[in-house]
Amino acid sequence: MSAKQIRFGILLLSWFTLLLYPKKSLKKYMPATLLAAVLLLLESLFSVPLRLWQVPGRNKTVNDASFIFGPFFAGTLWVFRFTFGSFKMYMLLNVILDCLLAFPLTKFFEQKGVYELKRLKHWHLFSLAVAYAGIIYGFQMLWSKRR
Repeated sequence: MSAKQIRFGILLLSWFTLLLYPKKSLKKYMPATLLAAVLLLLESLFSVPLRLWQVPGRNKTVNDASFIFGPFFAGTLWVFRFTFGSFKMYMLLNVILDCLLAFPLTKFFEQKGVYELKRLKHWHLFSLAVAYAGIIYGFQMLWSKRR
C-alpha cells in the first residue's frame, strides 16, 4: 500500500465514522474542532520552514491536510462526544490516543513513507498534542457557557 493510498484511506475512514455522528453534537462541538484544525494548520505551516517533519510528495506549504481534516478532525468530535463534561476522562483518552499517535503509529507511518519526523521528536509530538487537547477543552468550556 502506498503512502498516498494510506493518506486517502485514513481521510475517507475518518469521514465515514461521522455518518454515525449525531447532528446535535456536531453543532455543539464544531467550534472547538475547528479551533483544533486551525491550530494544526498553523503548526503545519510552521513545520515547513522549521523542518519539523516532512510529508513526501505533498504540497510544500500545507503538507498534512489528510491528517488534519481526517483523523484529527473526526477524532476531536468523537472524543468530545464521549468525554465532554469530565475533564479527567477527556484528558485520559487524549493521553492514550496521543501516545498511540506519537509512538507506534508514527513509527508505522514513517516506515510506510507517509511522513517522517525531522526536528520534531516523538515526545515533542506527544506533548504538543496533549497541550492542544487542553487548549481546545478550555475553549469548548467557554463556548458552552456562552450558549
